[in-house]
Amino acid sequence: MAITFTFTLAITLLLPLAHVGLIGSILLTMSLALERFITVCYPFFKLRHRWPARNYVVPVCIVSFLYNLPRFGELEVHLYSGAGGARGAVSDNSTVSDTFYHLKPTALRLNKDYIKYYIMWSNLFFFGLIPYISLITLNTLTYLELKKMQAEEERGLTLSAQIQRDKEIRLSQTGLIIVFVFMLCHGVK
Repeated sequence: MAITFTFTLAITLLLPLAHVGLIGSILLTMSLALERFITVCYPFFKLRHRWPARNYVVPVCIVSFLYNLPRFGELEVHLYSGAGGARGAVSDNSTVSDTFYHLKPTALRLNKDYIKYYIMWSNLFFFGLIPYISLITLNTLTYLELKKMQAEEERGLTLSAQIQRDKEIRLSQTGLIIVFVFMLCHGVK
């Protein structure tokens, strides 16, 4: 079965986009943890600085795409012609084109420094260690503050303040669960 040019070319775009999505999910999870930390531990900061979600999402998309820009140059499509190029059963009257497309790594992808520093060390450091340490730290501090908030008596709070506080506690607990699941799923990589 011959692989089409369109399919092969799509792979050269889809693989880097998968990396963009992976880095984006890591950064968005860190943004969520940071937002919950600020909301719980520094509520007045949150009230003074009303940041819309785009202030978190747009930088994450930009950084994720820019960091993975070199990955779009890792693979290239090569055309092969000659006998034995196509595979599959052929009837007596039909002819098979001996042309097919193949993916090959570029010189960039074969560069030992690129592999060592970009693929191995920068990914480990920037999207492995730093995110995990940050998530553990932010979520531990958020969890401790939530426990302290739940233990405090609710004297002096109006009904609307109690409702708002309970809503923030539930949102923060949900955020903690999301980060826990994220760390569990990404821990195997």
